[in-house]
Amino acid sequence: MLITLFLYEQILSIPQALVWVLSLLLSLYDLKNKSYPLFIWFGLTALTTCFTGIHHLFLILIGMAYLTEKLSLNIGAGDFLYLASLSLIQPLYDLVWTIQFASFSALVVYFFLKNKREPLPFVPFLFAGFLMSSLLGLGF
Repeated sequence: MLITLFLYEQILSIPQALVWVLSLLLSLYDLKNKSYPLFIWFGLTALTTCFTGIHHLFLILIGMAYLTEKLSLNIGAGDFLYLASLSLIQPLYDLVWTIQFASFSALVVYFFLKNKREPLPFVPFLFAGFLMSSLLGLGF
């Protein structure tokens, strides 16, 4: 697996590799089921926090996920939970770039969709934005 190779060659740290695995799993699950597996998120995020610690931004995004769930806003709580996981390895500046890349790519896909009433799973776009910001040197 590519992530194992990156770990072996020390291209990725353990927390970064955990977030990559989490991102891949959550993206695939969100695409297929259009839901968010809280148990998978909690397990891998708890393991990541053992290496990184908990930051203020992480707690703020967890609070936003809670408010989103309680107030029934149009963005899913899982998107904020995923951003909270990304905040463990990315500073705020890089997280903003991730959100911008994700929003732009989601708008492009939405523009070409035939059925615009169906909600778009946003976690795969956030993952793509995370990869783009990482590859362009904006992340890590």
